[in-house]
Amino acid sequence: MESKPEDQQQASAPAEGVVHEKKTAEQRKAEKEAKKLEKAAKKAQKGKAGQGQESEFVKDPNDPSADKFGDMELIRSQISAEERHAKKYIEIKDIDDSLDG
Repeated sequence: MESKPEDQQQASAPAEGVVHEKKTAEQRKAEKEAKKLEKAAKKAQKGKAGQGQESEFVKDPNDPSADKFGDMELIRSQISAEERHAKKYIEIKDIDDSLDG
């Protein structure tokens, strides 16, 4: 069956009622700002909800593993930066008796 040129035009034409508008830079900027404000409001709401939960939490004094969880001290390297960078590394193939000690 041969396709007519009219059929091809109808297939490639956009559907009726569909309008594609190009947004101006100002409109895009306004939308971004609105999204930022909405995101900030949600974050603030979450923060308020989270504060109430934190103040209500009380550790169980009878919990045998309570000391294993919670706020921990920051783990840091015990060696100074100068010492750490001054270390010499030797390849295994280069190790011999002259390096003893």
